[in-house]
Amino acid sequence: MERMWGGRRLESEFGKKLPLQKRIGESWEIVDRPEAQSVVANGPLKNKTLHDLWTQHRKQIFGDAPEAPRFPLLLKLLDAHERLSLQVHPPGQFAGKLGGEPKTEFWYVAAADP
Repeated sequence: MERMWGGRRLESEFGKKLPLQKRIGESWEIVDRPEAQSVVANGPLKNKTLHDLWTQHRKQIFGDAPEAPRFPLLLKLLDAHERLSLQVHPPGQFAGKLGGEPKTEFWYVAAADP
């Protein structure tokens, strides 16, 4: 995804094909969202989306995962080439009214330049 703070490291570090002349800040790796889906590449469930797995095969694949309308995690790779823009995540009671959803974040910094 193009971001004003993005760069080109997703290409050089992870082999992602990026559009020319674009500052790419995010690559969604594991996703179950209306606008994007992870898809099984091979095996008996080939071409099934993560949403299909979550709704049709939850017990077999995810065990006793809590009830939720979609897979509860979104795994992204970020290239924060510049300082990040302001990020606002309102709590649950306000998020729906604002057209969003609440979220809890976890960050693992794999590399950082001084």
